[in-house]
Amino acid sequence: MLTTTDESNTLNLKLFPIRPPPPPVHDWYVPLSVVRFGSLQTSAWDLTVQRIIPYIDGVNAVSNIASLADTDPSLTRRAIAHLVYYGCIILLDIFAFSAIYAPTPSIAAFVSDTAMQDECRAYISSPFSMYGRDTQGLKSLLTTFGSDSRASAAATQPLEPPSRGLVIDLYTSLRQGQQLREWCLTNADRLARIDIRRFVTFGVIKGFLYRAHKYAVALRPADLEREAHDPVAVQRERERAYRKAAMSSGWVTPLEEKEKRLAEVEEGMDFPKSERGKKGGIGEEMDLLVKRYVDGMHCLDEVCTELRITEKEAVRRLRESGHVLFVQR
Repeated sequence: MLTTTDESNTLNLKLFPIRPPPPPVHDWYVPLSVVRFGSLQTSAWDLTVQRIIPYIDGVNAVSNIASLADTDPSLTRRAIAHLVYYGCIILLDIFAFSAIYAPTPSIAAFVSDTAMQDECRAYISSPFSMYGRDTQGLKSLLTTFGSDSRASAAATQPLEPPSRGLVIDLYTSLRQGQQLREWCLTNADRLARIDIRRFVTFGVIKGFLYRAHKYAVALRPADLEREAHDPVAVQRERERAYRKAAMSSGWVTPLEEKEKRLAEVEEGMDFPKSERGKKGGIGEEMDLLVKRYVDGMHCLDEVCTELRITEKEAVRRLRESGHVLFVQR
């Protein structure tokens, strides 16, 4: 905005839009860019932002980005929150074929909006859709065509996007209680030209598709409460509190090997399976940590990311921690 105060002086004002504060950024979120970073990136950017940008591809979770970029996890979360604040990226859930996706009431708006349907058709179309980023799958597809010019010809031919009716039918066929894996097998003959990841991502971004997360809930809270008052557990908590206070005060407190391992577990580090399950060893400590996730407030994505284990391993450990019920919501 340009304002003239007098013939010799001019006052230039630049107004910035008021943006809402970004949501909390968790390690299991997946950032997806909505701008071209190449046209915006400059040497004046924060160093952490510059290092993490190459790994923001809509696939890597925040924890993976921090590991790949070799940046501090807390600084990585702060940098991603900064990019979210300025509308450069959006945050998604981890994509998984074992997950459950279902339409929201907003699916009605998608069904009646032909422009959005055409945008979706162009976004999800891919000649190698069933293989995504898997190079082995791509090689097998090229082998099917043969090593001659037929393969390159098939890849360069104009791709016919799926019809509007097919896209609508596929989205509305997603439902609660059915894993994406099962849905893909049921509709395999209709997914030949559709990138499944993009198909799901488009619906989530537009708001007419949501992912049902899995949570672990202890069936007998009284048992967990009794464990919380266990003398051994209480002593452990006291030692952790003492260590934290000592470190913040500058005291020197030597840690025993077992305590070092417990601290590493709490930071989400993984250990060889040979060390798990030993009485009083890392397996017992991991089980104590896992029991913190059975209050129905921690999704499996969080558990897997913080403990750096697979969903199958997380489910097994949570079941072994006591009487646990898994719910989808």
